[in-house]
Amino acid sequence: MKMKKIITFLIIGVLGTSAKHGYAVRITRVSIPFGPQYIVSGVWRQ
Repeated sequence: MKMKKIITFLIIGVLGTSAKHGYAVRITRVSIPFGPQYIVSGVWRQ
């Protein structure tokens, strides 16, 4: 449980920081054997 919260905070932090610095951020959810994971891919906005 604790780990999920930490991951969620990390994702929120990445999103917030990215928005400020002009990143286009996309979160992709992929299912893998030990549970759903989120891949955060950032693209610099030109």
